[in-house]
Amino acid sequence: MLRPIVTSKCTFRRGNKFLTAGSGTNTSHSSFSIELLHGQGGKVRSIVRWSEDGLGEWSILPLRLIVGFGFLEHGLAKWHRGPEAFGHLLTLIGVPLPTATAWLVTLLETFGGVALLLGVCVALASAPLIASMLVAMFSLHVHYGFSSVNTVGLTGTGPVFGPPGYEINLLYIAALTVLALRGPGALSIARFWSRRRMPNEPSGTR
Repeated sequence: MLRPIVTSKCTFRRGNKFLTAGSGTNTSHSSFSIELLHGQGGKVRSIVRWSEDGLGEWSILPLRLIVGFGFLEHGLAKWHRGPEAFGHLLTLIGVPLPTATAWLVTLLETFGGVALLLGVCVALASAPLIASMLVAMFSLHVHYGFSSVNTVGLTGTGPVFGPPGYEINLLYIAALTVLALRGPGALSIARFWSRRRMPNEPSGTR
C-alpha cells in the first residue's frame, strides 16, 4: 500500500499567490501539484495531477485564437473592399451615419481581432464587439431565422445560399462573454505582464 510522505516541497505560482504542494496541502487552485507516495521496498513514486484551473488556462486559448482570427478576417475584408461599400449596405437597412458607422465597425473588428489574438485588453475589446454583434443580429440577421447556412437552391455549379440568420452572432457573443469573464488564458500578453509584475519568487520555487 502506498502512503503519502513529505520528502520535499514544490511551490507553484498562481495569480499573485505562491502555493506549496506536499502532503496535506490543498493545491486545487494551482496549475499542477506533485504528490510523493512511499510504498513497499522504500520506493518513492511521484504523481503529477493537473488541476481544473490549470487546464482551464489552456482551454481558453483555441477559443480566443479562433474568435480573434474571425473578427480580424471580417475587419480586413471590409477594409480591402472599402468601408464605403459596407456603408452602402448600412444605408439600405437604415443605419444612421452609415459611412462613419462602417469605418467604426471596420476598425473595431480589425483591432479588436488583433487584441484577442494577442491576449491583451480582452475584456475591453469584447464589450464593443458584443455590442456590434447585437446590432447586426437585431437589425439584419434576425429576419432570416436562426441558421447561418440557408440553402435556398441547388444549381449545376453548387448550392445557392440565402441571407444568413443570427446563429453566428450568438456564437460570437457567447465566446466573447466567456473571454471577457474568464480572461485571455495561456500564451497571452496579459498573462505575461501579470507575471512580470509579480514579486520575486521565494527560494526553492519552481
